[in-house]
Amino acid sequence: MDLSMKMITDTPKTIAHHYKKGQLNYPMMIYIGLVHVLAAKGIFRVTQCSAETLIFAFLLWPIR
Repeated sequence: MDLSMKMITDTPKTIAHHYKKGQLNYPMMIYIGLVHVLAAKGIFRVTQCSAETLIFAFLLWPIR
């Protein structure tokens, strides 16, 4: 995934392709949708976190 303009413009075509073939993964679509909704909600609550929590999150970020 390169986040190029071509990828963005090809997204509707790719979704239509999978829809026509009946290959949509609805549980994963629900999961990804919920994750994005909660991330959008969480981005506005970062200012309510304590400094310790933010430092801890920053330290855990590079762990894979």
